[in-house]
This record gives sequence, C-alpha cells and structure tokens, in this order.
Amino acid sequence: MSATLALLLALSGAADADRVVVRRFALIAAANDGGRERPRLRYAVTDARALAGVLEELGGVAPEDRVMVVEPTRDELLASIDALEDRLQAARAERPARLELVFYYSGHSDETGLLLGEEALPYGTLRGRLDGLAADVRIAILDSCASGAITRKKGGKLRPPFLVDRSSQVKGFAVLTSSSENEAAQESDRIRGSFFTHYLVSGLRGAADVTTDGRVTLNEAYAFAFHETLRRTEKTLGGAQHAAYDIQLAGSGDLVMTDVNATSATLGLPESLGARVFVRDERGKLVAELDKPGGRRVELGLAPGQYEITLESKRTFRRSDVALVEGKTMELDPAAMTLVEGEETFLRGDDEPDDFVLLDFGVLPALSLNGNDARRKVENHVMISLGWGHAYRLSGAALALGAASTSENMTGVQLAVGVTSVGGYAKGAQLSAGVNYASVMDGLQATAGVNVAGRFLGAQLTSGVNFAQQLTGLQMAAGLNVVDEGRGAQLAIVNAAQRFVGLQLGLVNLASHNDGLQLGLLNLSDSNDGESIGLLSYSLEDGILRPSVFSSDVGLASVGLSIGTGHLYTLFFAGTGSIAKRESVSFGLGLGATFPVGEHFRVDVDVRSGTAWATQQLDRPSQLLSTARVRLGWRVLPWLTLFAGPAYHVAVDSEVMTDEDRIAPSYAWAHGDDVRSWLGGSVGVELFR
Repeated sequence: MSATLALLLALSGAADADRVVVRRFALIAAANDGGRERPRLRYAVTDARALAGVLEELGGVAPEDRVMVVEPTRDELLASIDALEDRLQAARAERPARLELVFYYSGHSDETGLLLGEEALPYGTLRGRLDGLAADVRIAILDSCASGAITRKKGGKLRPPFLVDRSSQVKGFAVLTSSSENEAAQESDRIRGSFFTHYLVSGLRGAADVTTDGRVTLNEAYAFAFHETLRRTEKTLGGAQHAAYDIQLAGSGDLVMTDVNATSATLGLPESLGARVFVRDERGKLVAELDKPGGRRVELGLAPGQYEITLESKRTFRRSDVALVEGKTMELDPAAMTLVEGEETFLRGDDEPDDFVLLDFGVLPALSLNGNDARRKVENHVMISLGWGHAYRLSGAALALGAASTSENMTGVQLAVGVTSVGGYAKGAQLSAGVNYASVMDGLQATAGVNVAGRFLGAQLTSGVNFAQQLTGLQMAAGLNVVDEGRGAQLAIVNAAQRFVGLQLGLVNLASHNDGLQLGLLNLSDSNDGESIGLLSYSLEDGILRPSVFSSDVGLASVGLSIGTGHLYTLFFAGTGSIAKRESVSFGLGLGATFPVGEHFRVDVDVRSGTAWATQQLDRPSQLLSTARVRLGWRVLPWLTLFAGPAYHVAVDSEVMTDEDRIAPSYAWAHGDDVRSWLGGSVGVELFR
C-alpha cells in the first residue's frame, strides 16, 4: 500500500494488572534515499528524530531502550530487528514484564514495500518479522510512499506508570495509514518534515488531548493528525492527503500513547485563548503547531529551553519568547504578547494610481512635474531627478544623482549615485553606488555599498553587504551575505543564514540549519542535513566531535581530533614515536569521511598530511609525511569507540637528505631519490560521537 503509516498492536493483559511491569522499546529507522529514480528526501531523518524525542520524553521509552538506524540497507534493517529480538528476550529473562515495541520508519515506499536505496523490503516480510518479535505490544509506524509533486512525496525521561493504568488494558490491533491507497504522503520545507509525522508529534505532545486529562490516546492522536494533515495539504500540488485507519481494540479503555504529565516542562495554553499556535525552539525549528479552540485548556509537553510562541487570529499576529524550566508549567499570557506585523504581501493592480505622467523631472518631489501634492499617487515611465525623485509607481526607469524612490511598485530600472528605494514591489534592476532597498524584488540589485530586500528572486551583487529576508537565487558580496531563508548560492567572505538550501561559499559560513553544501575555512551550523567541507566544520546538534588517542607504526603515542558534519570531518593530529629506530615527532591535518555500518560499527576513510622531524635532529631538514587510512570502528559504549585498520604512508624529503636524516623504515619502497612509501596501521580509541 502506498504512503503507509501503520500501527500494528497486539496487546495481552496480565492476571494481576497492579503487579504488571511494563518496558517499552523503540526501533527508529530513516532513509532519505529511495533509489536513483526518486528524488532524495530532505526530512526523513528529521521526522525520525522528532518521533524518537517525543517517545523518550512522553512515551515511556528509556534512552537505553531506543535504537536508531539511518539510511539502512535491507539487510541492515532486518538485522536491527533481529538484534531487537535479542534485547526483548534478554529483558523477558531478566524480569517478568509486559514488553512493548514501537517500530518507526520514515522514507520512500511503493505499493509493495519499503524502498531502501536501490533495495526493497516487502511489507509481508516486514510484517512477518515484527509479528515474530517477543513483545506483548507491537506498534509499527511507517510514514512512506512514492515520490512526485513539488512538495516531494514521501514514500526525556522514562515515566512508565501510565503504561499500566488499568483503564488502558486493551487488546487487539490498529492499522493507520498516513494517506489513502491512491494518495501520497508529503513533506514540506516550511515545517521541515512530513505533514503527517509533524502533526502526529504535535498531537502526542498534548495538542491532541481533547479530554484534558494530560494523556494522549491512540484515537486522539489519529484524529488530530488526520484533520491537521488534510487541512495543510488541500492546496498543495501533491493533493489532499487523507489519513485512514482500521482500529480493532477491545478492553476497558483506549491505548495511551503519551503522558504530558510525564514531561519535565510544560507550556499551558489557557481556556480563553482561541488561535492558531506555532511553537519554535531556539534553533527556529517548528516543534508544535495546532488550532487552539477557545473554552478548552491545552498543555504541551516540551523539553526545557527557550521557545518562540506565535499566535495567529483573524489576520492578527502576536509573538513572545518564553523560557520553559525543568519541573514547572509556564502559563502563556496572550495579553502580554507583542503585536507583530504579518508577512507582507502585495496585490498588484488593486490600488490604482490617481494620475499618469510619462516623464517626471525635478530637483525634489515638491519641485517636479509630478506636482507637490504628497497625497497624489502618480505613475511614471521615466523619472529624472537631480536630487531625490519620487513616484508612486514606476514602469520604466529612474535616474538620479542622489536618490530614486518608488513607494508601491517598480517594474523597470532604477539608477542612482546614492540611494534607490522601492517600498512595495520591484521586478527589474536597481543599480546604485550607495544603498539599494526593496521590500520585494524579482530581478537584480547591484551596489558598491548595501543591498536590502524582503523576498528576493534573482541576484544581489555588492562590494559591501547583502541582506534578504527570503532569497531564491544568488547573493554575491565582497563582504557579508545575510538571509533568513535562502535557496540558491551565497558567495562572500562571510555568509550567514537562518536556513539555507544550496551552496554557501566563503571564508566563513554560518547557518542555523544547513540543508546544502558549505565550502569555506570555517563552517558552523546549529543543525545540518547537508555537508560541510572546510578547515573547521561543525554542527551543534548532529556534528562530529571525536577526540582520539591512538598508536601507529609512525607514532607510538598520538592524539587527534576529528571534527565535522554529516559524513565529512577534518582531522587534526600530533604524535611522537619511532620510525626505523629513530625517535620522531609529527603534526598535521587531514580530511576524512565516516560511514555507519549497522548500529555499533562504522568505517572511516581519511587522508592526512603533516611534517615529521627526527627528535634528536630538529635542526635537520624535515619531511612531508602523508597517510591514507581505513579504520573500522566499534562503538562499545555511547561515548567510546575502539578502532583499528591499515594505513599507507608516503614520506617526501623537503630537501636533499641523507639516509641518516631520512625518517623511513628499511623495507619502504623508494620512488626516486626523495620519496619513500610503506604499509602500516593504527589502533586506538575515540570519545564522544
């Protein structure tokens, strides 16, 4: 079935419910890659992390009982299920308990099964493996379907008491799908995830709690996700998306999925509030979204931290920043929130000018052919000003020595030695030696100083600074590029973006969320679904930061630091040891890539280069020592990885050297007079992630 989100539950009660011990496990899988014939998804991994987070915080899953696999092959996913069976068997032998399992997959699929890269996992095979697990309760969630339209179709703490509440002793099964058989599940750039999972997570955090008892049941979560998903997809190019269900549960109550009371921090929405509510975390990610009806109190369970709350009601917007504290409920006060302007939009042609003047010429607006009535709305084809010229609407070109101003719309060209300005909408090109400003811009801005635009489609070129609220196109500057949300390319000494999809090329690249490629000396981001290549690259949320201690044939005692994002990392190292019975010291840097293999293993491939000296001959010539390594890492603990693997070394003399000065083993291969190479290896430990 296409676009399947399935929950399969098989629940068995106990003779004495009061004495039942419940332990809930979770296996989370995500795959953006659905094969060569399908576009790569952007948010499958993001969806998986969001679902995993709410299960840990509110769903009774302890961190040590959660397993997450990213971009698995067919065999790797099945192996993870088998490994989970071992955990379930061990848990049952350790202590009699009712074992519950949540399986979640986000990625591509078609009518026959899950699509994992170029491989497929039939639904029948998956169902059989899940049915065979030694769990009393089995919950499988699959958010997947074939790809297509512009929205890209998608193929805490442990608080267990609510899991054994006598009112929730139900038996049976339920099957839910994120869309009907002939529809596609979709993901969105605005919410940075799939619609269904986004609203399912919002519902599980408390938005779906219509009974206001602090617990979200299966039926409540489904109903909330169904209505919100349908509302948000009715006008997408992918088409309206209808969730479907087949729930057959028998017992004394509905299945409780999450307990908002179990969270460590709560945001309270009062009964008096009736509005659309948006909750963003300190990185700007939309973590919850709901229509809050008046007359019913709603509590959202969230992690402690800073949040931005926005209310929308009758085209009026209010916003405030709140801090949620461990163990406390923060009550939102709408009256204390700041009134903010909504997103600016411009309806061309609705407000017509009062008059039309083909050519305006003047020194100031008051001394021009347009007249001196400031309230008169005049449209010009051409405007020439010796100082500051102004038109309500310009459809041709404006030339000024100082400034050229248009208040509502400019569809042609503005040229100025000083400042050009469009208050409403600009389509053509602004050229200035000083400052360009446009609230909305489709074409080209070029200046020797500063370019500023609201929403921009085209290119911003300057020797100074570019600012854009929303950019689709190119920003190029000799100084600084800044954009809130961008898609395209930023080229400058410093590039900064809240969220960027595309290429950032500069000495320094900064992004709250990077969803493309960063190329520079320094690349930093809060979260990263793309790649970063540079001397130093790091992502605060999911970056690579691995200090290491290792030993090799060219360094008995060495230390290193791998730092990066995605699959790529930069390696800094220093070491001392013995090469060919000569004590030596070396240091340098390199570039590598890391690839996970299952849950506990990974393969690293890196190339490093540095300088080496003989310890007793530091005044003698040095050598360039380059090494290519392949390492197999085994994660023994969440913070400790053991690694080992072969290496290939190449030593190049920096100048003419004697055998006495040269650092190379006797069995090294000679490549001319100044190059030696040999095989070796390394073994060591790495810390953190």
